[in-house]
Amino acid sequence: MKNQYSLQLIPLLFIIVITTLIIKIYDLSTFRMIISILTLIASIVIFFMFFLMCFNWYTSYMIFNKNTFVSKVDKPRVFMFSILTPLLILTFYILNYYQSSNIFSYKWAEVNLWFDIVFCITFSSLFYTLCILSVFTLSKKFEKFYLPKVVKNLEIIYETYTSYYSLKQLNDIFDGLLEHNFLIFEDFDKQNIDKEKFIDLIISGKFPENPFLKLKMNNHQTFVLHEEFEKGFREFDLNSFWKFFRNKNDKASVDSIVESYRKCVKENIKQRNKIELIFKKIR
Repeated sequence: MKNQYSLQLIPLLFIIVITTLIIKIYDLSTFRMIISILTLIASIVIFFMFFLMCFNWYTSYMIFNKNTFVSKVDKPRVFMFSILTPLLILTFYILNYYQSSNIFSYKWAEVNLWFDIVFCITFSSLFYTLCILSVFTLSKKFEKFYLPKVVKNLEIIYETYTSYYSLKQLNDIFDGLLEHNFLIFEDFDKQNIDKEKFIDLIISGKFPENPFLKLKMNNHQTFVLHEEFEKGFREFDLNSFWKFFRNKNDKASVDSIVESYRKCVKENIKQRNKIELIFKKIR
């Protein structure tokens, strides 16, 4: 990993040296002429790579009726480009239209020269960094290694909820699920550990790394439980609920739970009254 970062610093050192030599030996106009060609080529290559990816999504769907756009991976890619593209264009414009600095008087011409060098090094390095990020976003490494880390960090920042349940109410909810056999533990110590973990996470407004409570419920009952449970929260949807729980249907997902409930006869859901009773007792 350290060697990888060291290799990434070499082009930046190259930019510093070459920019300084060109402006010192020749002038700013010569540097601007060279950098305009290099940045234009780099921009065309990056936008062409992204165009090819978009063209692949489009042709796969229109011709073969196959959706190759994977939301989990490609949405973040598009999001990254929506940020990087204006930054690339802005940096390209600044580098190509920057005029020599006259901040200081003629007597301080050397200072003006070094100001130009520092300015050009800064924006050349920025442009290079933006190019590297753009190319990296299109790579397989982005979806395999870095994307999961980014998503996880964003979830911590943005996916928050607020619980209005007291400690006693959460205790009673957990005990109610145990009482009606919606939660079953063979190990009493494991039961206490999971109960404490459940209460601590809800009180602190955090999510577990993985779902850890297995409900003895089908999809219909799971939907009803969430419906009752979310009344004590702000912003605690079924996706949030599903980060804590799983049910006896191993293939269940948020979408399948919603779809199952939508198609069922609501009055015929087994043990619905027991689920509702758990929450009536605490209100």
